Amino acid sequence: MEKPHATEGGRGVRHTALDGARGAEVRFRPDRIDARQINGELVCRFRVDPEATAECRVANVSEFGVGLVAPEMELRHGTRLTDLVLLFDGTEFWRGAGVVAHHAVGTVGVRFTSGLLQVDQLRRGAPKHPDRLGAAELAAAVRQTADLPLPWRARVGDLAALLHALAGHLDALDQDQLTVDEELQLFDGLWESWGGEYVALLTELYASTRDLPEEAIGLARSYASALLLPLLARCDMHRRAWEKPRGYAGDYVLIEQYFDPVPQGATLFSRFLSSAGTRYTLSRAVIGREALLRAALREVASAPGAERVTVASIGSGPALELRRFAMQAEPPLRPMRALLVDQDREALEHCHREINRVFIERFDGQRPFEVEHLQIALRQILRAEPTPESAAIAREIQGAALIYAGGLFDYLPDHVAKRLLQRLYSALGPGGRLYIGNLDEAEDSVWLLDMVLAWHLVYRDEATLRRLVADLNPTPARVAIDRDSTGTCLMLDVRRP
Repeated sequence: MEKPHATEGGRGVRHTALDGARGAEVRFRPDRIDARQINGELVCRFRVDPEATAECRVANVSEFGVGLVAPEMELRHGTRLTDLVLLFDGTEFWRGAGVVAHHAVGTVGVRFTSGLLQVDQLRRGAPKHPDRLGAAELAAAVRQTADLPLPWRARVGDLAALLHALAGHLDALDQDQLTVDEELQLFDGLWESWGGEYVALLTELYASTRDLPEEAIGLARSYASALLLPLLARCDMHRRAWEKPRGYAGDYVLIEQYFDPVPQGATLFSRFLSSAGTRYTLSRAVIGREALLRAALREVASAPGAERVTVASIGSGPALELRRFAMQAEPPLRPMRALLVDQDREALEHCHREINRVFIERFDGQRPFEVEHLQIALRQILRAEPTPESAAIAREIQGAALIYAGGLFDYLPDHVAKRLLQRLYSALGPGGRLYIGNLDEAEDSVWLLDMVLAWHLVYRDEATLRRLVADLNPTPARVAIDRDSTGTCLMLDVRRP
């Protein structure tokens, strides 16, 4: 671009040389802060009428309003919200009222009607305090002491003390420079001894936290994370889950770490925590889920027929199941096209690189099946009005023999999950298969994910999953539920007539 010309006085530029915005940015919109860029949890609590209250996560905030993530209740345009409170890690920092200004798939936009928010408070990662004496922190600590039961706080402290003791023990051993095999044997032994007490505390806290009143959960999260995160963050895996550098916890890098046979980390303690991170029940369920998906791919590829079939992974992440299928596949295979759909370009680049590495190493660069990639987000798939992106995904998956999603539905509320299921089911060819994963709760895993790592999932049991497909049209030929070896990864198996 040509540089603007300076005015004769040498300060500033001529108005005729000034440039404006381009494309969609021509329409001005106030700056918004993405909640994923804030080092803390933003929650909104509000009341619609004297009997209806709700609490949900915040997607973004601006000086004039807030975007909410999929509230449970239906909020129509013009709905007035009273007692609207914004909380940062359980601490109130704004209170007022608002009105629903717009809604889209999975989000609701609320405009403030009682005042403005000082967004510079959040850009610094925490609400601005009225003074330098830490009044907000003191108030939060006092509330934690008053509102959180002493036995509950004591068990969180016991868990922190256990991790402190283990860190000290392993830091002392770190100078021994163990071999990889020696470390793996050590970690197995530690899990048998220390791990038993660690899991017992996590399980006990899972049960006791369910007894806390709803209004105390935010305080409990900030209390638990303050005590435990400094220790857990020494582990790359736990820290990534908390920091969410790709904007969400279960990104492709983290999923890859579950399958790494050698724990990674700068210290012995961090590597043990990485090893522990693969031993939680839900971690083992993620590993078991890959095996079920791989078996589904194998079924399509080995079915009789000469015409090419399409399989599609929605929210593909690292697509480990496809890569491992390729590692084990024995030609000749049925002609097959694998379509990987994800909103994260970096994840798709990783998939492309790794699957081609397998093709080079295993098949001398030949492709036993085709692989294509689409960078399309969920909201583009579900958009009501036709767009080039929604048309592209509809065209590419139409007539598919298999459409599957490993972990995507762990993040979707029921009303979004139902819409997506119908959209994907309608795209299947005759006899096609919809194969959808969803985690159920596990006592040793849920508390740490939800209360400490801010990794919030929508857990579903078999009955809940079946309700999601009760109204599919046309009526499925078969609806079944598969489970992995832990019993906590459920796979919804739907066959179209």
